[in-house]
Amino acid sequence: MLRTAIFTSLILLVTLARLFNSFPLDLGRVSRSLNILPESRKLSRSSLMANAASAASIEMLTLDTSILTKLPTRKCPLGPVPPQISPTPGISFTTSIPLQPSSNPTLVSYDEDSLAELGLAGVAASGAGADALAEYMAGNKLLPGSIPSAHCYCGHQFGSFSGQLGDGATLYLGHVLEGGKKVELQLKGAGKTTYSRTADGRKVLRSSIREFLGSKWMESLNVGTTKAPTLVVSSDTIIRDKYYNGNVKPENVAIISRTAESFLRFGSFEVCKPRDSKTGRAGSSPNDVELGRTLFDYAVSEHFPQCAEESDRKETAKRVMKVIAASTAKMVVGWKTTGFTHGVLNTDNMSILGLTIDYGPYGWMEYFERDFIPNGSDGNGRYDWEHQEEICLWNLEKLAEAWEFGGVADSEEVKAVARDVYGSTFRRVFEDTMREKMGLGIAMEGDEDFFEELWEVMDETKADFTETFMNFEGFVASGGKGVGEALNNLVGSCADKNALEGIYSKKLQILKPSMPPNQILALWEMCQTEPEAVAAHFRAPVAAIVSEIKGDYEKLQKYAKYAQMKEGLGVLEEGALEDKNRIKWREFLSKYKARLEGEGGGGDWEERVNNMKVANPRLTLRNWVLQHAIERAEKGDYGGVNELLGCAGEIWERGEGAGSVGGVRGETADLLKGKTRQAPTWAHGVFNT
Repeated sequence: MLRTAIFTSLILLVTLARLFNSFPLDLGRVSRSLNILPESRKLSRSSLMANAASAASIEMLTLDTSILTKLPTRKCPLGPVPPQISPTPGISFTTSIPLQPSSNPTLVSYDEDSLAELGLAGVAASGAGADALAEYMAGNKLLPGSIPSAHCYCGHQFGSFSGQLGDGATLYLGHVLEGGKKVELQLKGAGKTTYSRTADGRKVLRSSIREFLGSKWMESLNVGTTKAPTLVVSSDTIIRDKYYNGNVKPENVAIISRTAESFLRFGSFEVCKPRDSKTGRAGSSPNDVELGRTLFDYAVSEHFPQCAEESDRKETAKRVMKVIAASTAKMVVGWKTTGFTHGVLNTDNMSILGLTIDYGPYGWMEYFERDFIPNGSDGNGRYDWEHQEEICLWNLEKLAEAWEFGGVADSEEVKAVARDVYGSTFRRVFEDTMREKMGLGIAMEGDEDFFEELWEVMDETKADFTETFMNFEGFVASGGKGVGEALNNLVGSCADKNALEGIYSKKLQILKPSMPPNQILALWEMCQTEPEAVAAHFRAPVAAIVSEIKGDYEKLQKYAKYAQMKEGLGVLEEGALEDKNRIKWREFLSKYKARLEGEGGGGDWEERVNNMKVANPRLTLRNWVLQHAIERAEKGDYGGVNELLGCAGEIWERGEGAGSVGGVRGETADLLKGKTRQAPTWAHGVFNT
């Protein structure tokens, strides 16, 4: 009765706030004042006293900002952050950016492991500790020793050089020294910087949740990543156009903290790039040898000391590239073999430490698509699943070029190193990982073709990525004899007609031409015969406009292909799809069985399956389930976010199978642990921008 009255009061308060907009409402503080804490947050008197002591540690945290004395900086002009950005030549950081407090910050979720790495274990468990964290991690208060700064970098975005970019929504606070490690701490969404361009430096709740959870899941998959210790929500709102279609609406502001050994990226060195012949843009410090060498020497001393060659910086560059290329290759293998696709693989989103950085429109695949595009803004599919490997090598080559512009190295020599090390590392780690995932004990000739056949069958049948490899475990456990059961399971994990319709509809939305088809065809034909005339008409460099129209032409071809495929579903006879999938998988299982038998004797099948279980995650962060959690959060219910955070710790656990709902329970968690084919119809059309 009392609890009903409390919640009725809360609803009334929310309603009044929305109607009159007369005061900011801090739901977190209201809940705590009424003692409506979740069971996990209710504390005994002794634990309250202990946590009161630990809560002070956030205020005792001291940050090291020596990077700002080792790299060139300039102070942010006094007063409000300028509304327009100007080039910042010769520097790597703009410092002393004023704090821009957000209203009523509330800590709604946190990753205890990441907080512990900052020396903040247990701080968030009490109301006082959570309030203190919210204030500091929202950027409302300044941590001792911190100097809010923004890093200047440039980048190639979707294949074209964009010139100066920089931290437009991120504040560097400093480095935390904890347990012998140095961890960089940032705030994302805490307000404008000198690199915000025309934006406001804020982030919305949906994108913040995606990065907060995505980085935790990536860590649990043992793939290199930045981390996000805290998720703070404000009562402030900002106007956003989610799909860039003119449908703007207010959305809640959120701020996440981010940590990593370093956030230096390929684009950090591209500040030295001269004017680009295609786009006409230059880096902020073109051909600045002093800056380029200072940046490089700092990176070597801090992160690659084993590569230093005192007498020859060019030799050091080749050694450093070996390390960067190898760590990048391992990261991409981790992505590809778990179905992950990074939707914005620009050079400014590539870490020099092989860490997954910037969780924008990413996605873990559900039904397999070789050309899976998680980013609704990537209409040309540059960053689809199939091209992740190729794009990351391209980005490494751009890093090599940046080093030459900065007076560090011979780009062709460094590119040769990148291609050799990246290619050999990727092939070795990829094939080793795939053998583990498929229960294969030894390397054999033809494995590369065998894995390629698997991707082909998965694509043709649109098999669920995660369930496919789990189904292989039963097949291997039988020594390759359980063909019938494996066949039924595999066919059952493939997309049905309704799911295919959703997949194709989503593709058509992403690939929708920006101009009428006839106009694209006419322009492309003119590009073949009169490229200069086309360039003159659009007042753009020839190379740039031809490249853009070529992209539109290729996009139109893909659009036509998927339109035809969707139309074909209308005449598909009942049972025809399942029959086709059954034939495809029967053929593959025959080859799979032969591959297992080809190793001679088979060995210990149980041991093989145990090895598969540590290579094949049971759960994946399905996009539609993540969207379910986001929609709950947008209504003020963060239960789904915390359920998915907890599920990240169960990725490798085996219950009663893929459909088991043991462990973390809840509305969103139970959806995640179900079968893909239990997803609602709308689930297969979800994408992000």
